[in-house]
Amino acid sequence: MYIIHVAEYCDFLNDPTHGIYMYDYLFTYQKQYSVTQAITVNGRKIPAGIHRYETTINGCPVYGGPNDPRLGDIHNKSDPGYFGHIELARPVYHQGYFNVILKTLRCVCFHCSRIVVNESEFKLNKALSLPNRKRRLEALHEFLRSRESKKCDHCNGYQPKYTRVGLHIEVEYSAQHATEGGLAGDRKQYLSGAQVMEIFRKIREEDIRALGLDVTWARPEWLLVSVLPVPPLHVRPSIQMGGGTGTSEDDLTHQLVNIIKSNMALNNAIKNGEPQIIIEQFEQSLQHNVAAFMDNQLRGMPQVTQRSGRPLKTIQQRLKGKEGRIRGNLMGKRVDFSARTVITADPNLGIDQVGVPRSIAMNLTVPERVTAFNMTELGNLVANGPTVYPGAKHIIRSDGTRVDLRFVKNKADVMLSHGWIVERHLRDGDIVYVIGLKGFCIIVCRLTSFHDSI
Repeated sequence: MYIIHVAEYCDFLNDPTHGIYMYDYLFTYQKQYSVTQAITVNGRKIPAGIHRYETTINGCPVYGGPNDPRLGDIHNKSDPGYFGHIELARPVYHQGYFNVILKTLRCVCFHCSRIVVNESEFKLNKALSLPNRKRRLEALHEFLRSRESKKCDHCNGYQPKYTRVGLHIEVEYSAQHATEGGLAGDRKQYLSGAQVMEIFRKIREEDIRALGLDVTWARPEWLLVSVLPVPPLHVRPSIQMGGGTGTSEDDLTHQLVNIIKSNMALNNAIKNGEPQIIIEQFEQSLQHNVAAFMDNQLRGMPQVTQRSGRPLKTIQQRLKGKEGRIRGNLMGKRVDFSARTVITADPNLGIDQVGVPRSIAMNLTVPERVTAFNMTELGNLVANGPTVYPGAKHIIRSDGTRVDLRFVKNKADVMLSHGWIVERHLRDGDIVYVIGLKGFCIIVCRLTSFHDSI
């Protein structure tokens, strides 16, 4: 479910016709689908959502905390885990939809939330005739951004200039607006997520369709984060430390704790009537933590670290890269009895032979059953053990017991019985299968690897 939030380099994340349906499910209706609803436990009322930063108290998970018992039991294999939610004190920007937010703001009026030009404008109608929603928004954005007039054709309100600064948006009012419009404060001002959501909520339904969004599944106010989903414990399990006396929390849990603390600080500042500049600082702290929860390597943003200084691995870091979930776990897995090595042509090898380095031959094994004819030979291989070539790595008894020869001290004293299986090293004459080719008879080379011969 988090694939939609990572790697903002993907084109579909910036396409309003894709992805926002998933965003709608995760963020707008998260409160409805969350298991962390208001309940009563032991006569004590627990409010809805995750609102406490404590994970455990006296070894027990805290209701309303990041490890709320309602999120699932990681020790129960039949429990799939459930999502919770955090109600943010103020909406914050979603970094994956920042480009769409900016384009939408530049197309609608800052005051009346209507598209800033009249419906009779020729270039407007030409842009609206495009069937593709993404191209329609881009064409509308380019036309309105290059427009000379900085007033709305409907309410005659001055339009500010929107600029992305770090993780938020700043508005810059023109000098004419400052003199004629009676602007209070600086010409450059911080634009909060709550202000953007208020602008988006007032957009008419016909204008939403004209912008390439959807009234039912992709409303513009859903481009911001107001309810943050809390992933189940199965995604971020706690690790028992020191014989079960303490726990080490996952990086996602650490970041959820940071979000809860920032949210509580912002909520208290609003309730206590703190000055606007103080509230903006707390809001930017919450914005930073929510953005780091999805991607801790955003450009221009300091990384969130643990006490040791190690950066936290959040959602995008888990998924992307060679060792991420997609390429490392889903598309490719480590399996037994397979190896990859360099092969080369050799005039001394037959057409049906392939050379295998000794290091590979000592790692791959061939199961051979003990009989009266090979008992002595296999006994010598067992005596050599896994570190001497030719040798053996494991013995499988008749009852299925597996003996690892690495942990057997006196290997020469091991007595084999008929029917046992010895997993021995590869040797000359064994058959191996090369991907895309038929079976080959191997020749074990003395070299550690073929790189030694280059």
